[in-house]
Amino acid sequence: MKTEIRERKIIEKQTIYIANDGTEFKTQEDCKKYEESWTCTLKVSFNRIPHTKMNTENYLYGWGGYCNDYIYLIKPRNLDDIRILNTYFNICEQDRFTQDDIGKECVVEVYDDGSNRRYKKGIETPINDIMKSIAIMREELDNFGKEKVESKTESENTL
Repeated sequence: MKTEIRERKIIEKQTIYIANDGTEFKTQEDCKKYEESWTCTLKVSFNRIPHTKMNTENYLYGWGGYCNDYIYLIKPRNLDDIRILNTYFNICEQDRFTQDDIGKECVVEVYDDGSNRRYKKGIETPINDIMKSIAIMREELDNFGKEKVESKTESENTL
């Protein structure tokens, strides 16, 4: 008797529908419904605002960060950005973004349970830890959108 081990690979093709915020769907109908939803509109609007996101465990552990907590460094440009930020983060009345925040760097910490708290410049926490992290985030914020533009130009040049 002879025994052989054979390897067989099955290639399965699937059509995936990707919404304008990157969420994937199995059907075109579900994707279109989602793209027309409030949630998708809000995510897409938020992603246009200059911001950067960092996991607090990696950079702010001494500040009390946990693996599912994040901080955002955000720079609202106008009142539309302010409205979007207040809605996106569902910020309570006392910590809401205002027109005074336009053009300023603002920090939002988002906790694992989904609640959030906003810090303005000059926060009274271990400022050195925060400033080191913010320096990294500031660099990302300054480069916001530049990578997309550069990669488009590179691909256009190869055509």
